[in-house]
Amino acid sequence: MGSGHFPSEGYGKAAWFKNLKYISDGGREVRDAQGITPYATKPNCYDIDLKDWDSDMEVHFYFGGPGYSSTCQN
Repeated sequence: MGSGHFPSEGYGKAAWFKNLKYISDGGREVRDAQGITPYATKPNCYDIDLKDWDSDMEVHFYFGGPGYSSTCQN
């Protein structure tokens, strides 16, 4: 899943999601996903870059990577 580009390459290269939200524990409130911590298990293969809220994309993130390569080993 993704474009084959690392998130550091940004818009136009990396895959992205915008308007990221979550439903509260009580299930009654939809909230912006600010303050969450992204985690990648193999950042040399794939990574994620969470961005703060802005007026065009709200909370958003870039993700992906080339997958298997010389820098991506088990």
